[in-house]
Amino acid sequence: MSDREKKIAEIREWHEGKKDSFPQFTVFEAVGVMLDEIDRIEREYAEERAAHNAHVAELCELEQELDMYKASSEVFYERLKKTCEDREKLIDALQTISTDTECPYTSAFAKRKLKEIGVVVK
Repeated sequence: MSDREKKIAEIREWHEGKKDSFPQFTVFEAVGVMLDEIDRIEREYAEERAAHNAHVAELCELEQELDMYKASSEVFYERLKKTCEDREKLIDALQTISTDTECPYTSAFAKRKLKEIGVVVK
């Protein structure tokens, strides 16, 4: 324990009533020690506050990035949904064409394409 820490402990004990008399150093020394301790605590608090602010800034950046990804995923989901709808429409059209008896070439082409994409052709 440093000399300063010892003096602070002695003053604290006197202040808490654990000692009847003020420690054996002048009030000016006591005030100096207390001012030094206040300076140390202020520096420590400033460092902790700076670390906290940096952490909050990082969290804000991550939140913005998350919001961006959410927006992107919503756009991609809508595109996927539309693509699936378009695919279903194309499959329906190919199935209709595959039953065309007037043009066997077109019907065979449609059946082949349906088979290629994994649609069971009846």
